[in-house]
Amino acid sequence: MLAALLRREILDLRLPSGTRVGDESEIGAQSGFGRGVVREALRAVESDGLLAVRQGKTGGIFVRYPHAEHVARIMAIALEVEDCTVGEVFELRRMIEAEAARLAALRRTPEDIASLRAVQARTPDGADFVFHLEIARISRNRAFILVSQAIAQLMDPNAVRAPSGPIDLVDAIDADAAREVARAHLRIIDAIVAGDSEAAASRSAKHVLAWEGTVSDRLGSLDQAFVCFHEHGIRNREHQLEVSLFPSAAARGGAARTCPTRPTRTAWLARPMSASASGRGGREAHHQHVNREHDDRKGCSRRIEAATVPGS
Repeated sequence: MLAALLRREILDLRLPSGTRVGDESEIGAQSGFGRGVVREALRAVESDGLLAVRQGKTGGIFVRYPHAEHVARIMAIALEVEDCTVGEVFELRRMIEAEAARLAALRRTPEDIASLRAVQARTPDGADFVFHLEIARISRNRAFILVSQAIAQLMDPNAVRAPSGPIDLVDAIDADAAREVARAHLRIIDAIVAGDSEAAASRSAKHVLAWEGTVSDRLGSLDQAFVCFHEHGIRNREHQLEVSLFPSAAARGGAARTCPTRPTRTAWLARPMSASASGRGGREAHHQHVNREHDDRKGCSRRIEAATVPGS
């Protein structure tokens, strides 16, 4: 009950993120609940991403709000638990991005068109999600914006693996593929500029479908299970634990399973280089490309967070 009251209070007041709202004793005094109940409620609300509990002299309980990575982390775990496939996630992406493009064609402004062209000019070599996040922003649909941000995290090139082990889908973007991505983006832009909502939706869906084919070629099939990738502090998913962290549960469930590790977001900076990127110059170019793509995603996320909806 207290957890529900805390959630409602935070959402009703809409206090700025980072606002200190008290400590355990203060919340206990205000609510009339004991320390054990207060701590349990705070843990529950903290797991929702609505509070941060800090210890020490400057500690206390602070408001925070869920962001795209938080949503993506929960979605990734749920998708893996439900045995969803990479193909099913792609189907979701195709539907959302097609509709976002349709709405963008109906709601775009001259400033939006200039911004979309600028994004495409900065990322002509296959930084696909930056472009599609900008379209989501132009759609002025806040639900699409949030889901598109989460999907951009879910479909990280490091998030899927073939039966033989993890693969890096960035390697699939060779020069020819990058040029085709750029041409597809320009066709989508043309439809949005023209205000042709049906063409924008159709071209966006075809573009995602073409990328599905590229991924399918690398994986062998889109029926591969989607693998959660957000465990923090684990840098190399090729390593495996030799013992179970839950031996009692493993014993009850039968033979112990090894636990494949998966990369954190820092894997963007540790992405394997292709053979053509060998040598000092190649390494520098590779790292510049990865860092630029990462920065573009952050910049687009900041623009999305600042987006406003007409009439809201």
